[in-house]
Amino acid sequence: MAEFRVVRLFRYPVKSLLGEEVRDVDVSFEGFDGDRLFAVVDTGTGLALSAKGEPRLLTVGARLVHGELELIFPEEAVRENYDERLTNFLQRPVRLLRNNGTSLSFRGLEIDFEKGAVYEKTGETRETRFHDSMPIHLINLRSLEKMGLSLDDAARFRPNIVFSAEQDDEMLVGGYLNTGDAVLKIVKPTRRCIVITHQQKNLGRNLELLRTLRANSEGKFGLYATVVKPGKISVDDRLRFYPAETHHTT
Repeated sequence: MAEFRVVRLFRYPVKSLLGEEVRDVDVSFEGFDGDRLFAVVDTGTGLALSAKGEPRLLTVGARLVHGELELIFPEEAVRENYDERLTNFLQRPVRLLRNNGTSLSFRGLEIDFEKGAVYEKTGETRETRFHDSMPIHLINLRSLEKMGLSLDDAARFRPNIVFSAEQDDEMLVGGYLNTGDAVLKIVKPTRRCIVITHQQKNLGRNLELLRTLRANSEGKFGLYATVVKPGKISVDDRLRFYPAETHHTT
């Protein structure tokens, strides 16, 4: 059994908008409480907007204040008239949609470095929350350091959990993380997309980061996980790691 530590926690109330850092969070089978509850939808196409194709989304933040959604635009924060404010900001007709148990289709852009081409790619969110893939996304501090990235750079990858570990990511896939309360199963590495190259907050545009990952690690960075046992996770929690064959939930 190895012991790791929770370093930072994040949730993203609106798909593809900037999220908020939290000290502790309840975790259900659907993921972090308050994570990916909403999506911005193009009223003409019915498609969810994604930062893969609409990087301006990464200049707007979202957080929950006593359970109420607040959108943080560059000039002000608002808790009402979301559709009007987002439409004016993005200069296209959109509406904010709360998840009702139905998945959404989305469209974005991707890069083929070998061909030097940008192409369109479509996808589908999960039904219970507007995640693109798994309900939990983790970034290993060790992996950031090996890439020459700082803890602040973790925001590019939109993690739920940043944790410290002595092991490399590939050694963790298939295993379990136990906080003593919640239990997560690490399912697979995360394949990165164009979103990590976009400018956001104090992080400038960085196309070389994606190029490097695709050249050195098949574009993979980070880990996707599912929730085996709901519970609470807090910053500085010790995480006990169990390989699949020795898994314990208590």
